[in-house]
Amino acid sequence: MLVAVGAAAFLGGPVFVSDHPSGLRAVAEVAVDDELREVNRCLAKFDVVMYRGADGRYRIHGDINRIQDIVFSPCRAAFPPGARKDLDTFFATEVDFRIARCLRARGVDAVIDLKEGPGIEINGKPPAKQVLDDCFAEVYDWYRIPPEQRPAEDLPEPLPRSIGVGEKPAN
Repeated sequence: MLVAVGAAAFLGGPVFVSDHPSGLRAVAEVAVDDELREVNRCLAKFDVVMYRGADGRYRIHGDINRIQDIVFSPCRAAFPPGARKDLDTFFATEVDFRIARCLRARGVDAVIDLKEGPGIEINGKPPAKQVLDDCFAEVYDWYRIPPEQRPAEDLPEPLPRSIGVGEKPAN
């Protein structure tokens, strides 16, 4: 759902250690301003930290599964201008790409075509519930790791407009 994020993209930037109760750390290429500190104080109850990537876009790490709770919470009023759109893009590209890639590695014909719109299309037989659960867990676990502590980024940069279109999944 978004432009690639990874440890390599943030190694040169300053590290902001938030006052987030979970101890999560956010890395930003730009200085964290008071506005973002206030957002992170609000987001603490969701075990999430908002940060800006090297490209200037807002992202979150931590319990990304709470995104629906976050965007409909009072915290949204504290979001900096453009943050909601950046988070929508983050989920519509980067996160979905990771999920689709995981499904494809397990033999599921999962396709993303951003020209057609956001979301993952499953062609053919739907995957077993356990396969879906495993892929979501794998991807959500990836985003629990602060960006500077993740393994080297493995998504192409920039992300392609599609994945799996006209390709066969693994196995």
